[in-house]
Amino acid sequence: MRTLFLILAIIAIYLILRHFSTRLRKDAEAAKSPRHPPAMGKDIPANMLKCDYCGVHVPAQEAIRSEKHNFCSLEHKLSFKEQPPQR
Repeated sequence: MRTLFLILAIIAIYLILRHFSTRLRKDAEAAKSPRHPPAMGKDIPANMLKCDYCGVHVPAQEAIRSEKHNFCSLEHKLSFKEQPPQR
């Protein structure tokens, strides 16, 4: 009985030490890596345009433009032509 207890105690100590060493290694790796990685090669923030239908801001490259208006989607462009929002 004493031998079984000793073996279980050794296994428990091994598992606890292994858990904490893995945790310390992960913490060290997290400290080395940057907190906020750079944005996919974009150093300059995108110019944002406001959707004239719903008010959401979208990057200028993704905005749908129509005459004097900007939209976040084709659906909002079509809806705006049918019935402009009441503001």
